[in-house]
Amino acid sequence: METARALAATSTLHDVCLVAYANEEPPFYQTPAMGSAVHAKSVSHHPGRKKIIGMIALETLGCYSPRVNKKRQSAVVAGLAGLPDRCDYVAFLSTNTGRKLARSCAEEFSALSRFPVRSAVFPYYTRGVSWSDDWGYMKEGIPSFAATDTAFLRCDDYHETSDTAEKLDYPQFAEVVQGLSKLVISLANKP
Repeated sequence: METARALAATSTLHDVCLVAYANEEPPFYQTPAMGSAVHAKSVSHHPGRKKIIGMIALETLGCYSPRVNKKRQSAVVAGLAGLPDRCDYVAFLSTNTGRKLARSCAEEFSALSRFPVRSAVFPYYTRGVSWSDDWGYMKEGIPSFAATDTAFLRCDDYHETSDTAEKLDYPQFAEVVQGLSKLVISLANKP
């Protein structure tokens, strides 16, 4: 919502489409009924479609505290061992389809925000990489990546009944969202 507010207050050279998707969780996850997959297919096959430079899936962005964490062990299983244990960064995760977009956006984010960013590219089959709404765009060949705090690896409350609002790290969350909003505006103003 903050990115939408920032965009509404700014004119841009190119259009930006902000979309909220349904059906990201099982039983729809990574099926043709996943909301983002439906949208990706509709925009990639639309006869009058404009050139889409890419898609950024904003996925779990509020967990940055170094709390006790038992889930971090799953990082090795997921093939994401290259990401640091510290909780002081936002990750731009992609597959080969979104490699250039994720890396260039990470560089741009670094120029626009003091918040640390890590960019990681993994093979499409790596468990835990195409775990967000970027999946449908990958399938359509549209460059995409997930901007995430990797809460599924660093937060024991993730997807648990204990996953409540007071556990979010609001100052860091706000800094990341401000950086992402600046990034989107910058991308939309490139010739």
